[in-house]
Amino acid sequence: MVDRLYSALAVECGCVEGDLAKEQKAHVNDLAAARSVQEAATQALQVEKVAHQDAAAAWSRQQQEMQVELATLRERAAGVEHRATDLASQLQRLHEQSEREIAQLRESQAATAALLRQLEARRGKGDGKVGEKPHAGRVARGDLPSI
Repeated sequence: MVDRLYSALAVECGCVEGDLAKEQKAHVNDLAAARSVQEAATQALQVEKVAHQDAAAAWSRQQQEMQVELATLRERAAGVEHRATDLASQLQRLHEQSEREIAQLRESQAATAALLRQLEARRGKGDGKVGEKPHAGRVARGDLPSI
């Protein structure tokens, strides 16, 4: 009977060992699948890291280009502002010069008008005779330049 028990136990152990071998094989297969998935995930992570680094480098280059462009635009704006200031000063000087010239022309016109009045007053007093030419220092009315 003991022999039967041993043999039953041996048969049962054989079954257990067979089940254990199947479980170990399944465990090894699961482990291999897990390693494969982990390797794929690691590769995908590396691809994402490279893509992120490329995007960061592109953003950095773009940022630097924008800063250079901004500095250029600021320089241009300063140049335009300086030119506008120069033009405003030039315009002011030209305005002042034209005001002075207008004042000189008005004075000249007033002096000419006064001279004409004097000449006409002298003619009106009978200084000159009919058909007589004006004196050398005098200008005939028809010879005066128009203003």
